[in-house]
Amino acid sequence: MRKDLDNERYAGEPMTSVDIVVPCYQYGGFLRDCVGSIRRQGIDNLRILIIDNASNDDSAEVAKQLASEDRRIEVVVRNKNLGPNASYNEGIDWAAGDYMMIVDADDLVADGCIAPAVSFLEHHPEVAFAYGTELQAEFAAGVVPYAGGAEIDVSWATMTGSQFIARTCNYPANTVANTSVIVRTAAQKKAGHYNPRLPHSDDLEMWLRLANVGAVASTSKVHGIRRIHSRQLTQAFARDAAALDYVARLAAFDSFFERAAVVDGARLRGVARRSLSSRAYWSALSHVYRGNYRDAWDLMRFALGRCPSMLLLPPLDWLFRMPNSAGRLRAVLSGNQG
Repeated sequence: MRKDLDNERYAGEPMTSVDIVVPCYQYGGFLRDCVGSIRRQGIDNLRILIIDNASNDDSAEVAKQLASEDRRIEVVVRNKNLGPNASYNEGIDWAAGDYMMIVDADDLVADGCIAPAVSFLEHHPEVAFAYGTELQAEFAAGVVPYAGGAEIDVSWATMTGSQFIARTCNYPANTVANTSVIVRTAAQKKAGHYNPRLPHSDDLEMWLRLANVGAVASTSKVHGIRRIHSRQLTQAFARDAAALDYVARLAAFDSFFERAAVVDGARLRGVARRSLSSRAYWSALSHVYRGNYRDAWDLMRFALGRCPSMLLLPPLDWLFRMPNSAGRLRAVLSGNQG
């Protein structure tokens, strides 16, 4: 059962060890900002691993300079680009602290967020990972758009891993932001590596796999700051056909349920497939409203290809199942449903 912990407050107690992996490719101009946001957390028992994936800008030079300034920083410089999955997985193998994070080099960690999360996790050993919210903004190198404040008292909510999996199947959006996640390292080792066959949805599958290991905690406090810029992979993917996102999410669910032993897994997999189809159906109508007929056709083809019955019976239940259903319905009608 979901438990709101509004009255549970913890002072930051960063006595345990935290390992943070910073994958980098062509982000030399952002790398110092990223590492600086980690160093500002005030955690002494900290290690940072920067993995440069054969960048041809000054990423490697910046990484080595940072390592010369702080003995807690280690650097790996590849001669060949092996893709982001290889960096994530090398970081998982390297991590030996009690907790770990993966923070892409173009993003930031919000000030004062790690210590409260670590303190909470120390008091709740059943929790596999904890996450906050993410601020997304377009900002220049050297600019910190959100300081975060020295927030020590943080309210958390927890749910069992089974509840998290069921919720995600019912509303199959990736609501967990990468930059906001702190993972118990033992849980990450048990969950294993990121799946290289899921280049656009490996994170969604990972949250499901971690939830299959333990409970999940969340807070409304900002944990991560995602830098919006034209060179990031997610922006390039977003510019492609809208239906590709649904194909990627479906692949994540299929991979998870094929590989993991989950109670009531067959039914939940069916729920995820129908939920994705329902979401794609209404997104298709939103694209029609905007006059974007190519994406509308692709999305509707995705929806009807998985649930042909929607051709005769629209998935009206989706409008009432999604969070903030009235607001989301207005978004569909105004053309803002993705």
